[in-house]
Amino acid sequence: MESTFRAEAFRQTRRESLVRRRILWLWFLAFCCARTVNAQETLLYVPYVDATTGSLTLADGRTLGEGWLSSLTLFNNGSTHAGWRWVAAFGGGEQLPPDTTDPYCMTSTIHGVPPGTGISVGSCFARPPKGGLAMIVLGITGQLIPNATVSRIHTLGDCTGPGGIIIPQGRVPAPAFTGPFPAGSSVVSGDIDLGDTGFGFCVSPNQRYARRVNVTMFNLGDVPASFQIAVRAGVNSSGTYYQQTVSIPAKEVLQINSLPLNLDDVAKQPGTETSGGRIVWILITADQPFLSYVSTIFDNPEPRRHANGGVSLAPAKLTQPSETFQRRSSP
Repeated sequence: MESTFRAEAFRQTRRESLVRRRILWLWFLAFCCARTVNAQETLLYVPYVDATTGSLTLADGRTLGEGWLSSLTLFNNGSTHAGWRWVAAFGGGEQLPPDTTDPYCMTSTIHGVPPGTGISVGSCFARPPKGGLAMIVLGITGQLIPNATVSRIHTLGDCTGPGGIIIPQGRVPAPAFTGPFPAGSSVVSGDIDLGDTGFGFCVSPNQRYARRVNVTMFNLGDVPASFQIAVRAGVNSSGTYYQQTVSIPAKEVLQINSLPLNLDDVAKQPGTETSGGRIVWILITADQPFLSYVSTIFDNPEPRRHANGGVSLAPAKLTQPSETFQRRSSP
């Protein structure tokens, strides 16, 4: 009788031990999975700009360079550590190699960002992109908030060494994308202010504030992509004022400068006038995954009056799949 009781107690103890082990195992799996989910990486796509536009000679004989320069910061708005790493960069018809001599730029290097703090992201190009335009890709974890900007800069040489000193003249927000638009998507940028004709023709041309419009596109596909650009002018106007088709090689960033949008001609379209000027919307479709944004520049402001050179950037926003590319991709 006593041996039977002991055997039953042993079996009961063993069953409880197995249950405890299973509970511990399930807790361990849940903990590991939670850590995996929390550490999931998101790819961040950010435009990079480093372009010289001209120079001036100062009264003392020194040269003042003018141009555009982008910047990127990340702020951890969460309660746990976050991180980021350099993934890739594309521009000038190639995937730009990172500076492998610098551990900061290695794709395996995770840069930690403590809660409630921010950091500035430096460039990691072994050589600068041709044309000064690229798209950089970062991998980020945690609750990082990106702040991408483009600044109008002056560069003053002969005062701090060979590189001179950079003097920011004002900056505007730039887009930061968390993924490409799907192939066949239709995206829209705008409204886009082309300028104001309200001054009439009794003032100098620069006071009419006509703006130059540029469209920047990035083909993330592995084959060449066909991009379609369509400009809609005016409120409640479904007609296409201007359209253009562009072929872009795989992994290439291309900027089309100065779309042929005549301010006076656009002003004749019904419903284009607003309190800020004449407006249009720019729609873009592509048959490969892509990104795009639109920039406008007022090239001829009154001297030294506009700190940022009259620039604005409009990121593309997703609307709906394009019927044209849906039909094209159908079997």
